[in-house]
Amino acid sequence: LKWGGIPHGTDRENVYTFADGSTYTGSLKDGRVNGRGKYKSVTGEVMEGMFRDGVLHGKGRHVDVNGVTKEGIFRHGSLFGHGKETIPAKRSKSVLNKKGEISLAYPSEVYEGEFVNGERQGLGEILYDNGDHFEGIFEGGSRQGPGTMMHVTDCGFVHCRCEYPESHLHFPAFAVCRMGRQGRRGDGPDRV
Repeated sequence: LKWGGIPHGTDRENVYTFADGSTYTGSLKDGRVNGRGKYKSVTGEVMEGMFRDGVLHGKGRHVDVNGVTKEGIFRHGSLFGHGKETIPAKRSKSVLNKKGEISLAYPSEVYEGEFVNGERQGLGEILYDNGDHFEGIFEGGSRQGPGTMMHVTDCGFVHCRCEYPESHLHFPAFAVCRMGRQGRRGDGPDRV
């Protein structure tokens, strides 16, 4: 973020307005956003935390225009190491069946685990708002390799141990699963 606007405020809490109407509250160094601060774009993007040369660098939080939130340690604008990503629920009406159009709901998810260059990479876990839970290996931002999935059902939950082949990274229904036992809510994870 290069400053090109009008500064106003006190020495401790400076507010800078960019030409497009976006704002930054914090400090500048050599005409660039540096130090602790908060950036709000007119499109709804929000970045707050430590900045270096106009990008998040250090502990911070980034909310994109779709409401996806990433929190943790940033390096040159990308999340690295242990962090958290929250994706809000969304709906799609693009699926047709024999009876007409149906609406698919995609649940919200909270991922906690390792990141490299802003993508899920390494060991992590996802908790979905419907109660389902996945723990396993991620590569390139997607589930890859071994993991444990717990599906919540009306009568409890079902565990399965899954392998996610590279060719089906974005289609978990194609995962090769070995079913575990069905349990009651509150039972611990069953690694099969």
